[in-house]
Amino acid sequence: MYYSIKTRTDKEVGGVFPQVSCLNQQLAHSIQSNSFINADSDLLYKLEPKAKLTNVLSQAEISALGFLIDEKTKGIVKGFDIVPHNYNQATVKDNNGREYHYSWLHLGTKLEDLQWLDYQNSSFYVKEYGFRKEDISIKSYQDYEQKSIEVGDMAVILIEKIKIKPQYRINADMFTLPLLTRNIFISQSLKIALDENSITGISTEEAFE
Repeated sequence: MYYSIKTRTDKEVGGVFPQVSCLNQQLAHSIQSNSFINADSDLLYKLEPKAKLTNVLSQAEISALGFLIDEKTKGIVKGFDIVPHNYNQATVKDNNGREYHYSWLHLGTKLEDLQWLDYQNSSFYVKEYGFRKEDISIKSYQDYEQKSIEVGDMAVILIEKIKIKPQYRINADMFTLPLLTRNIFISQSLKIALDENSITGISTEEAFE
């Protein structure tokens, strides 16, 4: 079983999103989905007044897929297989001026590299102007590329049901399906490790087998 994982917005984190605001947004905006950067300085964040400090914090300035994680969480995920990734150092300051060391875990995956995705048995749909338009059949990554052109610039193709090719297995405990969804997925073994260590600021739900 694989699970989707996301940051929380409920009372565990103070009922706010995002929990932190970035003080050097130019650096945050320079972190793009398709490439890693090695910044000379830390990302600087300030905890929002009503937010609680958790192991994983929600943020809104970086559009690339990843998580803002503390040292405890980083120590856990480093023991697992993660898709190509990078850590950008970050400092979080609370409302009393105390500083905490975090890292932006930047996940980088190319859709064309995902050999395990069974396009023909997965299900897809077209989203246009923010609304679901129609279901669409995708046979392969090349077919996805072609149909992405056909649906036009104002529409995207997203995945609804994920299927793995019978002869393949996913060799990662944390991974993404770039372009097809903004969800981040983890293995059951990583979920157990996060649960056993009471990592706060995240929620998980079953995604696919």
